[in-house]
Amino acid sequence: MKSKSILAYLLLFIACCAFASRIVPKPSEDHSRNLGHAWEEFDTSYFAKFQSVNDIILASDFHFKDQSKNNLNYFNFVAEVVRKRFYHGYSHYTASDNIFAWLAGTLVWNHLSAIVLPDDIMKHPMAACSQQAIVMMEIFKRKGIDFRKVGFPNHYTVEGKIDGKWQYFDTNLEPDFNNKRESLQLLLTSNRFDSVYRIPEKSIADFHEAVSHPKYGKVNADPAPVATLFHKSCFVLQSWGFIFCSVLFAFLLLSNLQTHRLVQFFKLKIAYNNAA
Repeated sequence: MKSKSILAYLLLFIACCAFASRIVPKPSEDHSRNLGHAWEEFDTSYFAKFQSVNDIILASDFHFKDQSKNNLNYFNFVAEVVRKRFYHGYSHYTASDNIFAWLAGTLVWNHLSAIVLPDDIMKHPMAACSQQAIVMMEIFKRKGIDFRKVGFPNHYTVEGKIDGKWQYFDTNLEPDFNNKRESLQLLLTSNRFDSVYRIPEKSIADFHEAVSHPKYGKVNADPAPVATLFHKSCFVLQSWGFIFCSVLFAFLLLSNLQTHRLVQFFKLKIAYNNAA
């Protein structure tokens, strides 16, 4: 009986949350100005123009028209769009977007509400280094280009294998390759790494700490498989939770009521027999 009551309250909670997500107002975001670092190239017009990953691909395809769409020039253009599309900052699900991910991020750990689905990241003007890399990875994936993450202790970037060579992309810190993009390995061995990032002398030590000991991910691996599964599961729960959990709650309520009536009936019967 007690376990049924706990389950009933849980189902009622899920149903109420799912219903609340439909009526709670969506918080407004200021995409009219750069709220990130002063040196970022965030362009407010790009937010309105590019609302999905496919928007970036279509614009890039149109820009190059009959030219090759899988060469370095193409992806340099893509990287420029992504660089201007976001300013630095984590984008999170709100209660109206994904209420269960929002609750997990609010009550348990804020990273649980940080968005990892590429097209959901594109709904916001801000994106952290990992989120911008996820958008780049999705573009590589849709264009049939091999990619791999490049993880640092305090930073996250990506490489794409273009024209048979790995090329390093960091749309978040926005290094200037001066049309000579290379792999991270070549940047390190040629001592160009510091120069492309244009780091002030006083910040070099902090920069080196942030990007020390790079680790490569598996080729074409999902950058956030667990978080992706969690967020998609939360979406399903939000979409169907109100109806499904309301029906189950009503069933449990009626079941408990019926059980209570049966117990009362047998108590009365036993009392009657004892009296007789």
